[in-house]
Amino acid sequence: MTTDCCGSDDLLTQLTSLRADLAAIKQAITAVSTGAQQYSLNTGQTQQMVTKASLRWLIQEKNDLQQEISGLELRCNGRGVTRVAPNW
Repeated sequence: MTTDCCGSDDLLTQLTSLRADLAAIKQAITAVSTGAQQYSLNTGQTQQMVTKASLRWLIQEKNDLQQEISGLELRCNGRGVTRVAPNW
């Protein structure tokens, strides 16, 4: 496998997996918010049925994935920020 700007196959694999999960979550949100009674959410790692009652969780999951992807993309582009705080 070749590396991209990340310089790490592990980061690239993680980004690819997170993007696939995000796409699956977005499809589920679209399905249940446009009238589907239930939707089979398959991320490749897990499969579960979601309903309109799951919408709040789905949106939070989408937001969390977007944040995680953004952080990894920053690391790939060399713009990652390391926060250092005293441990007292």
